[in-house]
Amino acid sequence: MYNYNIGLDIGTGSVGWCLTDENGNLLKVNRKGNNGKTYRNSAWGVRLFESADTAADCRIKRSTRRRYNRRRTRIIELRKIMSDMIMPIDPNFYARLDEAFLWNEDKSDKAKAPFLLFNDNGYDDVKYYTDYPTIYHLRKHLLETEGRADARLIYLALHHMMKYRGHFLFEGQSFEAIDNIEDTFIELEHLVNVYVKEKEDTDNNSKNNALYQTIKNYLADNKVKNKDKKEDITDTFIKAGYDNKYSKELAAAVLGYEFNVGIIVNDNNLTDENGKALKAKFADAKYEEQEEKLSDTLGEKYYIVETLKKIYSWKVLHSILGDSKYLSYAMVDKYKKHGEQLTALKDLFHKYTSQNEYNDFFHHEKDEDGKYIVNYVNYIKGIKRLSNETNKKYNTKQQLYESIKEKLGERAADDEVYKKILVEMEQETFLEKINNVDNSAIPYQLNLMEMDKILTQQGVYYKELRGNKELLLKMLSSKIPYYVGPLNNNSNGNRNFAWMTKKAGKENEKVYPWNVKDVVDIDVTAEDFITRMTNYCTYLPDEKVLPKESLLYQKYMLLEELSQIRIDGKKLSKEDRKVIINDLFIGKGRIKVSDKDFKEYLNKINYVKINDKGYDVTGYQSDDGFACALSSYNKFRRILGYVDERNEKMIEDIIYWLTVFDDKDIVKRKINKQYADRLNDEQLKKILKLKFKGWGRYSAKLLNGIKGDMGTTIIEMLEDADERFEYCDYCPNFMQIINKDEKIKQIIDDNRPRYDGTKDLLDVIQDMHTSPANKRGIWQTMKVIEEIIEYMGEKPQQIYIEFAREDDPKAKNKRTDSRKRAIDKALKKLKEDVVDEYNENVYKELKQYEKRLDEEKVYLYFMQNGKDLYFPDKELNLDELEKLEIDHIIPYSLSDDDSLDNKALVLKGNNQNKGNKIVKEAFPQLFSNSGTVNYWKNLKKAGLISEKKFNNLQKNNVDDILTKGFINRQLVETRQIVKSVANLILDYYNEQIDVIEVKSSLSTSVRKMLTYEKKDNNGFWEENKDNCMFYKNRDMNDYHHAHDAYLANIIGMYIQKNYPHLQKELNYSQYRRVWRKYYENTKNNNGVNWFATLGKFSSNNEEADWYGQDIIAYMRKIFCYRDVLISKKVEENTGAFYSETKYPREDKAGSKLVPLKQGDNMRGANNLKELDTRKYGGYKGGEKAYFVLVRYCTEKALKKKVKKEYHMEFVEIPVYIARGIKNKNINLYDYVCDTLNEANKNSVADVEILRNKVPKYQMIIGENGEEYYLVSATEVINSKQFVLGGSNQQYNRLLNYIKYGKNDKWQYIQTELLDEQLIGLYNLLIAKIKDEYKGFSKEAVRIQENNSFDKLDVKDKKEFIAEMIKLVQPDSDYPYLGKYATGLSNRMGRKTGEKVGKKITLVDKSVTGLYERRTTFELEDDSSTKSR
Repeated sequence: MYNYNIGLDIGTGSVGWCLTDENGNLLKVNRKGNNGKTYRNSAWGVRLFESADTAADCRIKRSTRRRYNRRRTRIIELRKIMSDMIMPIDPNFYARLDEAFLWNEDKSDKAKAPFLLFNDNGYDDVKYYTDYPTIYHLRKHLLETEGRADARLIYLALHHMMKYRGHFLFEGQSFEAIDNIEDTFIELEHLVNVYVKEKEDTDNNSKNNALYQTIKNYLADNKVKNKDKKEDITDTFIKAGYDNKYSKELAAAVLGYEFNVGIIVNDNNLTDENGKALKAKFADAKYEEQEEKLSDTLGEKYYIVETLKKIYSWKVLHSILGDSKYLSYAMVDKYKKHGEQLTALKDLFHKYTSQNEYNDFFHHEKDEDGKYIVNYVNYIKGIKRLSNETNKKYNTKQQLYESIKEKLGERAADDEVYKKILVEMEQETFLEKINNVDNSAIPYQLNLMEMDKILTQQGVYYKELRGNKELLLKMLSSKIPYYVGPLNNNSNGNRNFAWMTKKAGKENEKVYPWNVKDVVDIDVTAEDFITRMTNYCTYLPDEKVLPKESLLYQKYMLLEELSQIRIDGKKLSKEDRKVIINDLFIGKGRIKVSDKDFKEYLNKINYVKINDKGYDVTGYQSDDGFACALSSYNKFRRILGYVDERNEKMIEDIIYWLTVFDDKDIVKRKINKQYADRLNDEQLKKILKLKFKGWGRYSAKLLNGIKGDMGTTIIEMLEDADERFEYCDYCPNFMQIINKDEKIKQIIDDNRPRYDGTKDLLDVIQDMHTSPANKRGIWQTMKVIEEIIEYMGEKPQQIYIEFAREDDPKAKNKRTDSRKRAIDKALKKLKEDVVDEYNENVYKELKQYEKRLDEEKVYLYFMQNGKDLYFPDKELNLDELEKLEIDHIIPYSLSDDDSLDNKALVLKGNNQNKGNKIVKEAFPQLFSNSGTVNYWKNLKKAGLISEKKFNNLQKNNVDDILTKGFINRQLVETRQIVKSVANLILDYYNEQIDVIEVKSSLSTSVRKMLTYEKKDNNGFWEENKDNCMFYKNRDMNDYHHAHDAYLANIIGMYIQKNYPHLQKELNYSQYRRVWRKYYENTKNNNGVNWFATLGKFSSNNEEADWYGQDIIAYMRKIFCYRDVLISKKVEENTGAFYSETKYPREDKAGSKLVPLKQGDNMRGANNLKELDTRKYGGYKGGEKAYFVLVRYCTEKALKKKVKKEYHMEFVEIPVYIARGIKNKNINLYDYVCDTLNEANKNSVADVEILRNKVPKYQMIIGENGEEYYLVSATEVINSKQFVLGGSNQQYNRLLNYIKYGKNDKWQYIQTELLDEQLIGLYNLLIAKIKDEYKGFSKEAVRIQENNSFDKLDVKDKKEFIAEMIKLVQPDSDYPYLGKYATGLSNRMGRKTGEKVGKKITLVDKSVTGLYERRTTFELEDDSSTKSR
């Protein structure tokens, strides 16, 4: 039996792997490929794959589809009701409407007619539109007519109301109730008190009623411009008790301006996809798309945004209605006013402009260059036509106004009519359209009022309307609640995608919005929906989590936070914790306990002080005090009078229902069903006003349902710890409890998900509680392991796994922006709270340096208020970064913590004086006076340094650091996902393989130590030439994943041999002694030392059978190898059929459009099978499922013979065609022939399919040896990995600096040497591309002949190379060289329009790349195709 080990580096887009023997040497394998040939290869490789996306966008699109489907259902039911009214007088009326969009030749015979709507003798569409220019004119007519109206007119009016019902923000309320907006202001105040100010809310809000009436009056005044109202409304909100900044955002929101969501909900960390502050705008046409995302993001705080939208909607509604009783009246008045204003404008144009200018403004759509003009005709035709680059800051109406001013401003300045128009434009009431974004503020109640009156009046003449009046009104005013989901008629159907439960006896009834409450068991269905959406407990995965605001979960959160609280460096005793909870959190009934509240309480009870300067409290989980409180307990105590074991079960049930159901009617029914006898009407009313949202991480069973070694639950141990927790002062936190208590640890292990063979492995992975991206990485990992075992013929002895922390590609932008906002906020707080510490010059510098906040030195400068963190009397200078250094507060010899919480920016001399000591040992004088410590406290108070950083600065000695928890964190991988993967492997292989989890930070530490460089006397880095291969360069190639897998393997072996107790119980005292000794030996060394865990890594230790020097020498050798196996997962697209955007028939993109509709059930003529894209336009592209490789010939008729030319080509198969092929509705060969004939004007013959499915990312080799991945039928990307080779490893160091070196880092590389190395790397790249990358050799020649590189300065040379190396990256990123060299294009090297030559090889690789098959297709002289 051959013993071997596997090393794995698992990521969300890759799996690196390696095979080693028991000594850590890479195995050699015979790679099986090229049709039976074998190659000797090192046993390591990388599996690449696309990372998985989240399901949020899919959910939003699904909701939109359902909304449109239900709109169609309403129209169909309306037609059924009115069919007997319409068919006798016009049997083809519906058919004409249905086929209105078709060209006449595509219509059915019954839909063909001179006019669309009316074809009666004496009444046609011309007459109709004369009588009713808009649908609102028709609705107004029907409201005013008591006589019998044409049934078709009634249908058109009702159809419009059914289609555009209005919003449901005020669902269930009368129109009179909607108009009483003062109640909404009071609701807003309540929500802000609870969720933003976090203070106790009372029922008495009447003190601000007069102020809210004032705001209502401002909103209702249509004669005052919004921008003028904004200031008045802001001032009134300030008078109502909101602060200045918050009031400005409130005013902006209710007026329809853009507002900062983070400020509104008191969360400054909220950002959009680009890392900018998250903003919203109710007046934006796209707000509806943003709404669901906001709800998901904000949780319970979304109620604030929703309430503001109600106020905004009332404001818009009031401006639309004016003094009109009905919506239609208001719209007709708006239309009439628009006409009058248009006439006046035209008169002005006739008077002051030329005929050509008049025509350009009122008749022409485009200018001479074919671009849309900002004019009246395009304003009327649509928003997309007004996209003038110079007017981007304006909306479409404002752009029109600017255009009018440009044309008439100087000429008509003194004209009274023009002056009046100017006033109307200022008020934004000039040329208002009746269909605009403001209509989204119309509630359904307005349409309901009109429908009710029309049905009443016409019901006298039509029994169909009279008998179905209630049904029609219900159809308009009812909607299917979101929690009902898909309308699956089969209650015994697939419950994975449909969870609706019907009432007994109603199982076969169809569900509509208007009968949903009669047919569906709403309560059960809603609970099933939320239960499906609720997460499972992290440690007991069969148990559902608790509501975040349940009594039990809030108690756990508070106890957890109290366990971290220290007063003057000392933890609270359990007796103190109990007293504090009873006195402060229960006795005072606070919703929020601030730092100030807590210190006042401590002072009041005469808590022991160590000095007269007040208490120093650390351990809070929020910036300004306790993050947790017993808010639910106190809310219910105020309502019920008490909370104890007599009513806790009832309260927990009510909190659960209020969290589950938005619909308070359901909650009321639930309460009345179970607890009607225990609550009076007033108590119930108050309870129904409560709002709860969000879920915790743990279940009730975990926290209070399982008992540990001492017969106590986790909650009981948090409250009253036993002697096992003496080491943490009887203040254990949750993690300490579950790691210490053996019985609880065993219960958790017994309940973890296991693979037992009864379910598919993929299903088990899908059930894991982690992200889709992690699941994909785990699935690919298991496939890699399976193939390795199959190849080796036996299982490995051990598998070492490291789970990589993947970088977010947008993280830098997000981080820079969030850093700026965090610093801005903290410096302002410093100014407010500690004015003597505030430095105005530092704040002013923030604007200047905001683009460089991603640099650690710059960021730390601002977070330290411009001072040396150790000696705050020394001010730092951003213009002299070379004189500043970053120090690890807790030395690297003790901790691998490389986060900002363990970094200090200090003057170079101070860093050297500190060496590798902790702060107190290096500078004891800092602690003899309070100046420095007070400086740290002030930074912490302002939020400039964290609690953790503050504690790191104050460690008294090494034993303060070397706690059990600290040692455990340094040695053991604690992430739950890594443990889950390890357990999955153990289960799958019946525990026949040892799985060792390796902390991902350890491989980073090894690379860091091996590449450590000293500085010479001039401050420049001395190149560590021996170890350049250990720099990680992600952008050079993908080999680093295999290298990390090897590091995981070798580090795992190192820890096993040097720390053998790790696999059993950690011997903390032993580790403490070893690490203390290591610290003492290294603390006076000014250089960087190996991190303590890895302190023996580079040494030979025969006793432990560890030979670090030999291992490092071996690693230098193998990290230069060129034989890492690369296998990229090919992809068949099974998702969207096509892009969602519809393109017009005049589309000029050149790509084939997908028909808007097709199939056997088309409306129109009998032979109509699809909508011709040349008539109707279509969807862009048609997403490609895969490709087909074909051979064919084209025939060209000459004078005496037919010339045949043979070709090979990839044909794209769109997703919707692939679906038809799979279902055998489409013949692949026929489709390929049709596609080729269409592209070649029907001159194609001898079509042969060479391979019927070629997926995306198929590796191909061209006829000249070019290596590519196929990404479309005519586009490829490079697949060849770029390798420097052993003799060029110095450039690996240079590339690392180019990619990762911050600006300050470059100052430590001598300019002349840097320039020399950049030129050397440039020449190497040119040579390698020309010799090894046949497909890109022309680009290399063009770059070389351009001869621009040598003329660039050092900075631009660095950036030039960073772009140039993209030519050889195995992905679709291309260099942008145009900015550095005239004559070089951006996106150089993009391989589009590529044709298959006379020869092509398809390379099929297995998951690991250990197996490979190459199939070559070649056109012979006689035009046959040879395959081999």
